Amino acid sequence: MAFWKNYPNRLKILFLFIVCLQIYTAIQDRQKKVNNFACEICADKSGYYIYLPIWFNYGLDSANMPEIVRERTRERFENELAPGKSFTKFTAGVAMLLSPFYAVANFRHQVFGRVHPNPISADYLRYTNFGTALYLTLAFLCLFVLLKRRFGDGPALLGILLIYFGTSLRYYTEDESLMSHVYSFCLFSWSWYFLEKALLTRKRAGLILFALFASWAVLIRPTNIVGIPVILSLAIKPNAWKTEFPFLLKAFFWMLIPAFLLWIPQFIYWKMTTGNWLVYSYQNEGFHRWKDPALSEQWFAVNSGILAYTPAFILVPFGLAGLLWKRGKQYAPLFFSFLFCVYLFASWWAKGFGDCNFGYRPLVEFTALWSLGFAWVISAIFKLKPGLQFVALGFLLLCILYTNRVYWRFNSCAFGGEWDYVRFFQDYLN
Repeated sequence: MAFWKNYPNRLKILFLFIVCLQIYTAIQDRQKKVNNFACEICADKSGYYIYLPIWFNYGLDSANMPEIVRERTRERFENELAPGKSFTKFTAGVAMLLSPFYAVANFRHQVFGRVHPNPISADYLRYTNFGTALYLTLAFLCLFVLLKRRFGDGPALLGILLIYFGTSLRYYTEDESLMSHVYSFCLFSWSWYFLEKALLTRKRAGLILFALFASWAVLIRPTNIVGIPVILSLAIKPNAWKTEFPFLLKAFFWMLIPAFLLWIPQFIYWKMTTGNWLVYSYQNEGFHRWKDPALSEQWFAVNSGILAYTPAFILVPFGLAGLLWKRGKQYAPLFFSFLFCVYLFASWWAKGFGDCNFGYRPLVEFTALWSLGFAWVISAIFKLKPGLQFVALGFLLLCILYTNRVYWRFNSCAFGGEWDYVRFFQDYLN
């Protein structure tokens, strides 16, 4: 990837466009092959998406929402918190990211279409899916720059490929493009990149973008707040806080403005539906298992366990521990964020964050930060003797091939009991 520095910008833009187009094509092809369009906008996905038909088509009155839309979403989007209103427990962050692409689809179908299609359909998804592909391409670019600064071209590029093809990110991009995880992944990547850029260039604009994207990540999933101190610790070296803190403090007001303004549509939505400016919409759901976290299910269960679907993920704790050991206390928050997230999400009331996931989905977004663990392991492999290097790279390739086969054998997950490995491998091998 040396050309990234040496070649003209027009070639860089062309390369990014090709990557974006390839991801978009993969999303479209995958969703058609697994017939996801029959249920691509349903359950949790429809909860994130439903803001778009509310904003552009039907308004807040649930009576205005046609029955076909309710049928397609498999939700009535009514709740005792907001009787008579189209209410979703999910926040509007994903919809805000996708709204420009939905607006183009809506304009195209209303102005140029002979028949205006149901907005809960593939006719709209082909537009929002392009937004997903574009955002992920830009996130990969930011992540490549960040990893390259620390490990060089090879580990940075291979680390990104391993993250996409060896973890659950690919599934939550191509299959579940309306779930929140890929967007949180992108926002973490962008906020980290712009904070480092601001510190290098001493320009306030980068800090404003950092604050905007970090706030957006928290809006999408409040647990993403765990990532903000990690990003600060990665961007600011331990011995540089005395010089960097005044720079951050001077720009704090300008950072606070976009971070707060971003939340205003959400506050207005809650106020107009429930009468309250701030709502805990998940009601009885929460981290109730903190005394008995489902750690074994999190890592090993066949319907949503990490290692059952993405064995390459085991590199994360080893890589983060290696960073802490070799490169010092700057990476301590990164390592402990992994331990905290593992425990926190294992404490969620539903053991696997739902009965069926491709791997353990709430960890997907944090992979943007934990990518340093992948890159460190790869850089360490490059330093091994040729024989050991061949074995280590062979192991990584086998992990990717295994995950790829699971990806194509199961539409989402292995259906069966939590520990039914016999059926899992029967389906895997057939």
